[in-house]
Order: sequence, then C-alpha cells, then structure tokens
Amino acid sequence: MHAPWMKLYHNKNSISIPFVNDVTLFQAFKPVIDKHQADIAFTCNQMSLSYRDLGIVAEQFAVSLQKDLNVERGARVIILLPNMPQLPVIQLAVWQIGGVCVCLNSESSDEIVEFVIKDSNPSVMVMLSEREQELSLILARYQELKVVTLENVDHLPVWNAVPRKAAKQVRRIFSKSPALPFMTAIRRAKGRKLDEIRVNDSDLALIQYGTSQADQLNGIMITHKNLVANMQQILQFISASLQEADVIAAVVNLSDVSEFSVGLFPFLYLGKHVKIVNHCEIRNDRLLSKTFTEYCTVVAPATTLRKFRRVDTPSALKLRTLVSYGGNLSSAEKSEVSYGTGVTVIEIFGSAECTGAALMTPQRLDCPEGASGIPLPLTEARIVDANGDDIEVGNTGELWIKGPQVMRGIWRKADYSWRFVSDGWLKTKHRARTDEKGYFYFVD
Repeated sequence: MHAPWMKLYHNKNSISIPFVNDVTLFQAFKPVIDKHQADIAFTCNQMSLSYRDLGIVAEQFAVSLQKDLNVERGARVIILLPNMPQLPVIQLAVWQIGGVCVCLNSESSDEIVEFVIKDSNPSVMVMLSEREQELSLILARYQELKVVTLENVDHLPVWNAVPRKAAKQVRRIFSKSPALPFMTAIRRAKGRKLDEIRVNDSDLALIQYGTSQADQLNGIMITHKNLVANMQQILQFISASLQEADVIAAVVNLSDVSEFSVGLFPFLYLGKHVKIVNHCEIRNDRLLSKTFTEYCTVVAPATTLRKFRRVDTPSALKLRTLVSYGGNLSSAEKSEVSYGTGVTVIEIFGSAECTGAALMTPQRLDCPEGASGIPLPLTEARIVDANGDDIEVGNTGELWIKGPQVMRGIWRKADYSWRFVSDGWLKTKHRARTDEKGYFYFVD
C-alpha cells in the first residue's frame, strides 16, 4: 500500500517508546506499578491514589470477584459508575482475572441499562447504592445477576476521609439490599490469594455501549491488544512533549474507552500523575483557563476547546502542551486556546471502534491548515469509493483504518460486524481526503 506519511515519521518523529507485544493491559501496567509505588497514579474528586495502592486495592477486589462472586475468565462485569477513583481500580481488577468490563455511561436511562443487561449477560454489576434502588424493579427480573454497590462516601485507599458516623448512616439506609458493598468485598479479600489464570492479549477486555436509544445500541468489542497498542501508539507522538515532573490534567469520562484510552492510560503507562477532571469542572471559560495556569499538559475534548474564549491572559500560564481529542480545531481556535503563545497543540482523531485514536498530529510536525494528522504507527489508512476501491489522492471518499487498535467487531452481531469491519479495515463512515504527503483531511 502507498503510505507517504511514513516519510514524516522519520523526518522529525523518531519512535521514542519501544512497543511491547503479546501482553494484556494489566500485564503492561504491572511493571509500572512496581517501579512507581510511592508516586501518585491519579487524583479524582480530590482523592489521590498511589501506584502502590492502585495495585493493592485492584488485587483485593480481583480476589473478591474471583472467590466471592465466581467471576471467571470471559465473564462480563457491568460498571455503571460516574467518574470516581474506584472506577479504574475496578477495571484493573476485572482484567487481572480475565473478566470483561462492560462500559456504560452512569447517566444511561433505565431502558438502556436493561438492554445492556440482556445483551451482555453479565455475571456482576457494579453501581452506586442509590442507583441500585432506582433499578430495583429491573434487577428483580435478573435474580442470577450479582450486584456490588459503592457509596459516595467510600474513599480510596484509607476509607476515612468522611466521618464514620456519616458513612454508617448511609450504609444503614441501604442495609436491606442483597448487594455486596464494595468496602466489604475489599475487607474479605485481605489475606487471600488469587487463583492463577492465563489471560491472553487476544482476549476480550471490554464491551463499550453508547448512549443512543436502546434499539440502536451496539456493543463494541475491544481486546487487550487493542488497548495496549492504542496506548503505545499515542505515546510515539506525544512522549517527547512531556517532562519528568509533569502532572497531566485529563478531561475524560472514565466510562468511555474513546476518552480514558487517550487521556488516562498512556500517561499511567509512563508512571505519570494524572489529575482526572470531570467535564463539569471546566463548564466555563474561567475554569478552563484556571486549568491552563495549573498544569503543563492538558488533555481535553475538541468540543469543549472550540467554545473556549480567553477571559484574560494569565500572568503565570503553565500550559506547554494541549492535547485535543475527538475533532479538529481551526487555526483561530488553536490560537485562542494556546493564548497565541508557543503552546503546542496536538490533535487526535478516533472513536471507540478504534480504541480512541487513529490519526494524530505529532508534536514535532507542523501540519497544514485543516489537516487531521497522519496515521498512528502500525496504522494503515485508505480513502475509498462506494465500492471499497481506492481513489486518487485529493478526491473525497470514505476513510478506512486498519491497525492493532481496530475493534474485534460488534458483540453478538457477527453478521452485522461486516458493516463496520471488512478484512481488518474499519469503515469509519467519515468522508475525507488525503494529499501527496500523506496528511488526511475531513470533509463536511
């Protein structure tokens, strides 16, 4: 295949992170956890968790899932939680024992939740206690489904940031529930060991559901290989912009693979401290501007950055690198969010179907105006006509992507997956064109 963008890799973008193959996501993170034990892994909702505690609590919950809830390799676990520090812990625990995380937005309607329960046939469902009460009628119809509940007063790792009296009062309200409290699961696991289980990189790691109407939902199947490859591919283009002491501010939804695979996992893989920012925390220009003054590297969705208008020019602007995901920014928008200074703006195009990233504008490459970037390392890209045949450079067609980050297919819809993937090629449904140098441009 003609791939002119390959010359751009070797022009200014030498590969800086060695690729690690044939490992699961947990296996990829294990050396990082061991190396950075005393360092902060992430901060979420004003609660920080070290790499050491991330590893310990994830293993404790993995023990409870395996021993108390009988979660086996390949079993599905629905995670219905808002952004909170327990969510990444639960994901790592599920993956450690070969389970499959079923990712669902915490604000999904009851109709969508029931559809996902039917479609994914989970062994366990994890949610807040108040949501369990709201879903009680639905849960009553699925007697074999085990439920784990969390309270907003549960904190990691010491669990005592909120007065014990308040915590006991909340737990008393929900004491009649048959669900297993997360705190109880952790306590039960202490002193017990996991049964050894073999998990492969080709195993399913997660199923991502969207927020559209229930009858239009598809479960996107993502493997461990997809997650690990996507994480490492992104770092090829971004690691050179990071410095040793950088704390990363990431505006992400932890229940959406197209966001946490871009804004969280790559930086944890480097042993960085990630400040997880909720979307509501940058709901206006002043709050976003404040983030720019506090962090050298910020990861945020293009939809938010497009709306940004400078409130004033901060006297102590720390922002050095801004990573925009989910869409393109115009030159005027880039100038606005970078305060017209030397801030580097890196753009990522992707979707859940390609685990978050397919095209990217490298940090050391000046892309032409309007370009969405070049394919990530190990990624092929084509512009095709309605018949799936390649078209001439400069003409508009559909963008197809092929690489290790492309999803396996659609859950329980093998006969439907061909609409999205053909011979490993992801049909993005996006109209685009390319130029002679290999830059790709989206066409409205």
